[in-house]
Amino acid sequence: MDEALELIQKRQAFIEQVKILEETRKSIDVRIEDVLGPGTHRIGSYSVTIQDTTETRFDTTAFKKAHPELVEEFNKTGNKHVFRIVEVSE
Repeated sequence: MDEALELIQKRQAFIEQVKILEETRKSIDVRIEDVLGPGTHRIGSYSVTIQDTTETRFDTTAFKKAHPELVEEFNKTGNKHVFRIVEVSE
């Protein structure tokens, strides 16, 4: 059990480091966008594209409300493996 606790604590520390790195990456991305502006840019060996796009996505929540009978007809059941660690107070 001591080994599992040590591994969990190490994992949690990595998760915090990843959050910090992701926040840093996002701020760098914003700065790059500010410097370059919209368009496609060739910077050294990199091609950087900055553009707004429109996408169409299927609204499953609205579909489920409007056509519950069709949802059941087209639902698929599958198996998945769950690995979850949640810190609980003692």
